[in-house]
Amino acid sequence: MPDINSMFPSKYLKASDLQGKTFTVVIDRVVHEKVVEEEPEKWCLYFSGSDRGMVLNKTNAMMIADGYGGDTDLWIGKIVELFTEKTQFQGKIVDGLRVRPASAQAHPNPDPPLEQPPVPATNADEDLPF
Repeated sequence: MPDINSMFPSKYLKASDLQGKTFTVVIDRVVHEKVVEEEPEKWCLYFSGSDRGMVLNKTNAMMIADGYGGDTDLWIGKIVELFTEKTQFQGKIVDGLRVRPASAQAHPNPDPPLEQPPVPATNADEDLPF
Protein backbone atom coordinates (compact mmCIF):
# COMPACT_ATOMS: atom_id res chain seq x y z
CA MET A 1 0.00 0.00 0.00
CA PRO A 2 1.24 3.52 -0.70
CA ASP A 3 2.22 5.93 2.03
CA ILE A 4 -0.39 8.63 2.73
CA ASN A 5 2.13 11.35 1.78
CA SER A 6 2.60 9.81 -1.67
CA MET A 7 -1.17 9.58 -2.12
CA PHE A 8 -1.66 13.28 -1.42
CA PRO A 9 1.57 15.10 -2.29
CA SER A 10 2.01 18.66 -1.11
CA LYS A 11 3.70 21.56 -2.85
CA TYR A 12 5.25 22.51 0.50
CA LEU A 13 7.63 20.73 2.85
CA LYS A 14 6.59 19.46 6.25
CA ALA A 15 8.63 18.03 9.11
CA SER A 16 7.90 14.40 8.20
CA ASP A 17 9.48 14.90 4.74
CA LEU A 18 12.90 15.12 6.39
CA GLN A 19 12.54 11.62 7.85
CA GLY A 20 14.39 12.70 11.01
CA LYS A 21 17.49 13.78 9.08
CA THR A 22 19.20 17.14 8.66
CA PHE A 23 19.70 18.33 5.09
CA THR A 24 22.09 20.99 3.88
CA VAL A 25 20.56 22.89 0.96
CA VAL A 26 21.07 26.08 -1.05
CA ILE A 27 18.38 28.78 -1.11
CA ASP A 28 17.23 29.21 -4.71
CA ARG A 29 14.57 31.88 -4.24
CA VAL A 30 12.28 33.62 -1.76
CA VAL A 31 8.76 34.25 -3.03
CA HIS A 32 5.46 35.66 -1.79
CA GLU A 33 2.67 33.35 -2.93
CA LYS A 34 -0.78 32.00 -2.24
CA VAL A 35 -0.46 28.88 -0.07
CA VAL A 36 -4.11 28.47 0.95
CA GLU A 37 -6.78 29.89 -1.35
CA GLU A 38 -8.81 31.67 1.33
CA GLU A 39 -5.82 33.14 3.20
CA PRO A 40 -3.33 35.96 2.52
CA GLU A 41 -0.13 35.19 0.64
CA LYS A 42 2.83 33.88 2.62
CA TRP A 43 6.59 34.02 2.16
CA CYS A 44 8.16 30.78 0.98
CA LEU A 45 11.69 29.49 0.41
CA TYR A 46 12.65 27.25 -2.47
CA PHE A 47 15.87 25.26 -2.62
CA SER A 48 18.15 24.16 -5.44
CA GLY A 49 17.33 20.61 -6.50
CA SER A 50 13.77 20.60 -5.15
CA ASP A 51 10.50 21.89 -6.54
CA ARG A 52 8.85 21.90 -3.10
CA GLY A 53 8.83 25.08 -1.07
CA MET A 54 9.03 25.77 2.63
CA VAL A 55 6.46 28.15 4.04
CA LEU A 56 8.38 30.64 6.17
CA ASN A 57 7.18 31.39 9.66
CA LYS A 58 8.62 34.22 11.70
CA THR A 59 10.92 31.94 13.73
CA ASN A 60 12.56 30.45 10.64
CA ALA A 61 12.81 33.80 8.85
CA MET A 62 14.50 35.36 11.88
CA MET A 63 16.96 32.45 12.12
CA ILE A 64 18.07 33.00 8.52
CA ALA A 65 18.20 36.77 9.01
CA ASP A 66 20.37 36.29 12.10
CA GLY A 67 23.00 34.58 9.98
CA TYR A 68 22.61 36.23 6.59
CA GLY A 69 21.04 39.62 7.26
CA GLY A 70 17.53 40.92 6.79
CA ASP A 71 17.64 41.52 3.03
CA THR A 72 16.09 38.38 1.56
CA ASP A 73 17.65 39.08 -1.85
CA LEU A 74 20.99 38.31 -0.20
CA TRP A 75 19.76 34.89 0.94
CA ILE A 76 19.86 33.55 -2.61
CA GLY A 77 22.74 31.09 -2.96
CA LYS A 78 23.24 30.82 0.80
CA ILE A 79 23.55 27.43 2.45
CA VAL A 80 21.08 26.47 5.16
CA GLU A 81 20.31 23.35 7.15
CA LEU A 82 16.79 21.93 7.31
CA PHE A 83 15.94 19.88 10.39
CA THR A 84 13.08 19.11 12.74
CA GLU A 85 12.57 20.22 16.31
CA LYS A 86 9.86 19.59 18.86
CA THR A 87 7.60 22.62 19.20
CA GLN A 88 4.20 23.50 20.58
CA PHE A 89 1.37 23.93 18.07
CA GLN A 90 -2.29 24.35 19.03
CA GLY A 91 -1.57 23.06 22.52
CA LYS A 92 0.26 19.91 21.37
CA ILE A 93 3.93 19.00 21.07
CA VAL A 94 4.69 18.27 17.41
CA ASP A 95 7.69 18.06 15.11
CA GLY A 96 8.29 21.44 13.50
CA LEU A 97 10.25 22.15 10.34
CA ARG A 98 13.23 24.38 11.13
CA VAL A 99 15.98 26.10 9.19
CA ARG A 100 19.30 27.61 10.26
CA PRO A 101 22.22 29.13 8.42
CA ALA A 102 25.07 26.72 7.78
CA SER A 103 27.49 27.62 10.56
CA ALA A 104 30.59 27.85 8.36
CA GLN A 105 28.99 30.41 6.06
CA ALA A 106 26.79 32.42 8.43
CA HIS A 107 27.53 36.09 8.89
CA PRO A 108 25.30 39.07 8.18
CA ASN A 109 26.23 40.69 4.89
CA PRO A 110 24.81 44.20 4.52
CA ASP A 111 26.45 44.76 1.13
CA PRO A 112 25.29 43.02 -2.06
CA PRO A 113 27.65 40.18 -2.93
CA LEU A 114 29.98 40.46 -5.88
CA GLU A 115 29.27 38.14 -8.78
CA GLN A 116 29.89 34.69 -7.29
CA PRO A 117 29.27 31.19 -8.58
CA PRO A 118 26.61 29.28 -6.64
CA VAL A 119 27.90 27.28 -3.69
CA PRO A 120 26.85 23.61 -3.76
CA ALA A 121 25.26 22.04 -0.71
CA THR A 122 27.46 19.64 1.24
CA ASN A 123 25.18 16.71 0.44
CA ALA A 124 24.61 17.72 -3.20
CA ASP A 125 25.34 14.17 -4.38
CA GLU A 126 22.59 12.82 -2.16
CA ASP A 127 19.07 12.85 -3.58
CA LEU A 128 16.68 14.97 -1.54
CA PRO A 129 13.62 13.01 -0.43
CA PHE A 130 11.48 16.07 -1.13
